[in-house]
Amino acid sequence: QNAGKATVQERNALYALRSMTFRVQERMSGRTDLVDFRKELLQTVENGLDRMNRNQNFVRQENMLVAGIHVRLGDINFETGQYQRALQEYQKCLAVFEALDQNDGIPNPQANWSKICQQLGEASRMVGDMKAAERYFQESLQIRRRWAAESPSLNSLEMFAISLGKA
Repeated sequence: QNAGKATVQERNALYALRSMTFRVQERMSGRTDLVDFRKELLQTVENGLDRMNRNQNFVRQENMLVAGIHVRLGDINFETGQYQRALQEYQKCLAVFEALDQNDGIPNPQANWSKICQQLGEASRMVGDMKAAERYFQESLQIRRRWAAESPSLNSLEMFAISLGKA
């Protein structure tokens, strides 16, 4: 029963971290006067994730919440010009996706895979790794093309918007 309580507490903590990360990104997007404050908040979230990852009871690889947090951390780092850190966060999300994919545990897989590949491509481009950027962009494009072929009921603009998380 204690293990069950710990799992609930860990999930609640993840929801809190996720909510804070989303709110930071929403409220502070484009606010150059708050870059230092955003960096401090990012460090707080990253420290919380690190503590959770060290906890033996926490199964990080099986959790879409963690993947979402890494994406948001990557987005915030990208927006603040910390491209290497953004790339690292997107890579952490990719690792979670790969673990989830082995168990068919990714919801809306085409949208999630194409979006993370796109973000990895952008971050790789910004750190000057053009080969990796091209590889990620090509992978994202291939996923979107397969998705379009498999989903003829979606028009291509709607499908593209969904894959970018805009719909």
